[in-house]
Amino acid sequence: MSTGWKYMRVILDGERHEINGLNIWEHNWQNTGQRITVQDPLYGQTYSMPIYEIEAGAICARFATTEFSNGIWGIYQEG
Repeated sequence: MSTGWKYMRVILDGERHEINGLNIWEHNWQNTGQRITVQDPLYGQTYSMPIYEIEAGAICARFATTEFSNGIWGIYQEG
C-alpha cells in the first residue's frame, strides 16, 4: 500500500468535495501519470488509483480517486 496518502471519504458522482477550497467537479483533472495503491476502508479491496491535480489561479489541489463502484468514488489526499 502507498504511504503518505489519507482516505478522506466516499462520494457520489458529482457530489461536492473541496480540496484547498476547490470543488473537484468544477475543474479539469490533470492526470500526473503517477498512481497509488490503497485498500478500500469498507470492503478491503485493493485499488490502484491515478493521482490528479486541479488548478485555479495560484491554488492547486492534488488527490487520488477512482470509482469503487458505478458512480461511487473513493477520495484520497496526501497527508
